[in-house]
Amino acid sequence: MKKTLFFLIGIFILSCNPERSNTTESLEDKTEVKNLKDSTKNFDWLVGNWKRLNNDTEKNTFENWKKETNNRYLGHGFILKGSDTIWQEKMILSLHDSDWELEVKTPGNNDLVKFTLTEHDSNSFLVENPKHDFPKKIKYWKNGAKLNALVTGNENELHFEFERLE
Repeated sequence: MKKTLFFLIGIFILSCNPERSNTTESLEDKTEVKNLKDSTKNFDWLVGNWKRLNNDTEKNTFENWKKETNNRYLGHGFILKGSDTIWQEKMILSLHDSDWELEVKTPGNNDLVKFTLTEHDSNSFLVENPKHDFPKKIKYWKNGAKLNALVTGNENELHFEFERLE
């Protein structure tokens, strides 16, 4: 009788142990997924078609942003004079390994210029590339219904204020 009781207790303990192990693994997996989510930044407030308010009267400046994936946003900035595009840039805001970067392609440059994210909150971000001639810093932030951008380097500074197009 004692042998049977010990045998049943042993089977009970062994059968419970793998379940605990699986439960622990599941909790670790869930924690890892949660940490990954926490480390992923959200820039959805940037998405939309924007027209510059503080602009030259002969030109119109626009920026269009779309979300390609949770880790990649695509931007297109351009200036129109009448119906002619006189300048444009392509932007990619994306996660590389564990760092967010803004890559900018402008006319006259064969390569993308990379800026690394240094600050971020729920409605703003700052990217920097101290080795680049101009700009060295680019900051975007949402102010109510408006989108702002500040491009700085050395002693030069450009401020952009955009309104969303419907």
